Amino acid sequence: MDASHPLPHLLNRSHNLLVRAKTQRRGEPMHAIVQVPRAVSRLIALPRGKGADEPWEYIYLASLIKQHIGELFPGLILDGVHAFRVTRNSDLYIDDEEAENLLRTIEQELRRSSRGNAVRLEVEADCPKDFVELLLRFFNLSEADAYKLDGPLSMTHLAPLVANDAFAKLKDRPFQPARDPAVPPHTDFFEVLRRQDVLLHHPYDSFDQIVELIEQAATDPQVLAIKITLYRTSGDSPIVGALIDAANME
Repeated sequence: MDASHPLPHLLNRSHNLLVRAKTQRRGEPMHAIVQVPRAVSRLIALPRGKGADEPWEYIYLASLIKQHIGELFPGLILDGVHAFRVTRNSDLYIDDEEAENLLRTIEQELRRSSRGNAVRLEVEADCPKDFVELLLRFFNLSEADAYKLDGPLSMTHLAPLVANDAFAKLKDRPFQPARDPAVPPHTDFFEVLRRQDVLLHHPYDSFDQIVELIEQAATDPQVLAIKITLYRTSGDSPIVGALIDAANME
């Protein structure tokens, strides 16, 4: 990175490597950023023997790239390689009363948020102070915005371990939430609520009861309105489906 090669745009929470290098003739260090690709699994299983007792060994993609990063800079002397990631401001600023097309406005805001200002810098615990200061200047952050992590920059990359059946015995048994006896399956919720209050404590009480209540309300012609706050619904949320059905009722 220099005057003719400015800092590239780094995606929100993407993993990157800051490289410091110099030539044989030039004493002034140069810096480069290598982005760890997202299209490849961040956790790579190493080859293992065929025996059932052979251990499983993994390596982080960033560590693998770091081990061979010299191949990307032939003829240069490397003077340090450290992983980091930056978090960007992803807040959406939408005035739904003024937006003529809410869907298009949200799409535009989502595209804009991917280029939001940096708000946090995460680096490895052994990252030298001068490397951290350089990154802080790059992203216009203060020292209070930098976090040194004694471990992986993201634990979410360990998810493949959970899916490996070889580690099934290490998992806790799935928790089975209880169902309130006042509302057994196929119950008329409104009839129950006319008789008594029902208090549900999640996740200990099954959320299926809430889903069934919304589904019943969505098809009951005597229900005038359904008011609910949804946060991070799944793509196949039955509650969203019930609300759509309710909105389509004449």
